[in-house]
Amino acid sequence: MQKDIGNPDEREKITTTDRFIEQIENLDLSLFDAFVVSDYDKGTINERIIQRIIESKKLVVVDSKRNDISMFSGIDILKLNNHEFDVQNRK
Repeated sequence: MQKDIGNPDEREKITTTDRFIEQIENLDLSLFDAFVVSDYDKGTINERIIQRIIESKKLVVVDSKRNDISMFSGIDILKLNNHEFDVQNRK
């Protein structure tokens, strides 16, 4: 799917991931009691989304496969698999 950006010759490809991220960014987070995030490190969960969720001051639980978990600083519970845990212990 293509989306015009002003000039018809300048087009930006909008992906399903882009639409998902936009929907998440536009959610009224006050409607939720907590957030449970499964992050498979595929690019859908980005730092901007995580920071917005953290700023909501709700309970935040993250299950991540990332080797670099620095973007999750400030969450309440972080669940790591053995591999990710070992990577963190080597740092």
